[in-house]
Amino acid sequence: MKSLETITNEASPKDYYVVAQIADCSPKNVKMVIQGKRGDNFNIQLIFSGLLDAKAELERKYRKSKKQKID
Repeated sequence: MKSLETITNEASPKDYYVVAQIADCSPKNVKMVIQGKRGDNFNIQLIFSGLLDAKAELERKYRKSKKQKID
């Protein structure tokens, strides 16, 4: 498997799965992100941070909405 630092449009489903495991999200989401960059070399770290930021934001919104329901 390619190193996770740099991935190109040759990424395989196994790569998507590994990235998804690390970012704790679905392989389908990762595949869409990777295919959105198809043809470019790019840093996989951008995907991790983007997905993790999105996950954190969703968790914040979820906690906030849960708190409001309790109050």
